[in-house]
Amino acid sequence: MPITENQLEKLAFKKTHRIEIGGQRAPRFVSLDGATELKEPCVYFWLGKNKNTRGDQFEVLYVGKAKSGPCARMRQHENGFRNSVTGRNNKKNIKDYISDGKEILVFTRKAGFLNHLGDRSNAYSLEEEILYKQYRPRWNRQRLVGKKPSLSTVLNLNWPDELRDFRDDLKKSDQRKLDKLLIWAVTQAEDLEREFKLVGGYSGLPRGFDNKPLLVCAKYNHNGNMRQKTRLFAIPLHSTPDHPVTMLIARSHTKGANNRWIGENALVQPKDLEKFIAAPSQYFTK
Repeated sequence: MPITENQLEKLAFKKTHRIEIGGQRAPRFVSLDGATELKEPCVYFWLGKNKNTRGDQFEVLYVGKAKSGPCARMRQHENGFRNSVTGRNNKKNIKDYISDGKEILVFTRKAGFLNHLGDRSNAYSLEEEILYKQYRPRWNRQRLVGKKPSLSTVLNLNWPDELRDFRDDLKKSDQRKLDKLLIWAVTQAEDLEREFKLVGGYSGLPRGFDNKPLLVCAKYNHNGNMRQKTRLFAIPLHSTPDHPVTMLIARSHTKGANNRWIGENALVQPKDLEKFIAAPSQYFTK
């Protein structure tokens, strides 16, 4: 659904960035006047239009939320263009769109507050959900309000070849388990502004998974290094009869009785994956 400049003004959106591309470089966000002053929670649109079109109507390409203001969030997107699955998808979409003679601008709105049950909370997550429901942005892969992302949507993300090869080699029952883990993982990453990156593996993991490839969900800086204390979980790209498909969760995000877990290190493994898949909120806390 399109949006006009008049509608943006009524909703208190302000133009904060434009997206530029040069040669083979990844897209970059250029800050406009007043952008750096916004450091509070907000929501934002990526809006596109033909450069030579005089009309004030924009195509809604993407909606997102930013806890620390738009500049910090756009830097995360720039890192994601290089380091993450969803970022590489966004990079391709942006480059294809601009190469077709169009431009993309970022409009940002400072979020309001919600007073409920005697508590005052910032409403930026709720505003993102509402805007997504109203405008159905072209590039958002997040779930519809109240629904999980579909398997086809998740599998069509630009995952590393290693993940696709790993999935293809699994038996059907293990593929179904992995697919359920990926759907859950994508949902958490979108809700908590994290990205996925394939790493060669770590030592000190639960037995059977040391130094095996991992798909790690965390925040990453511009050179691809994981930012401290941002890792949520990892999916090992390794499976044997003794050590089947599983999920490893950062101990700081675990929940429930200790006897549900295997391992004493930074990443721990649920003892029963089926129970985790059925009720992940009993094992994982944000």
